[in-house]
Amino acid sequence: MINIFKITSFLEGVSYILLLFVGVPLKYFGGKDIIVKSLVCHMDCCL
Repeated sequence: MINIFKITSFLEGVSYILLLFVGVPLKYFGGKDIIVKSLVCHMDCCL
């Protein structure tokens, strides 16, 4: 059970870092908000 929690928390952390350092700059500086939408959709589906 602890291993499942560790894997889930690691994947959530990776998706948050991707959203923060890749998605947000692309949204505001590149005008490509599709990446943010897809990452947020992925995060919502995990819950």
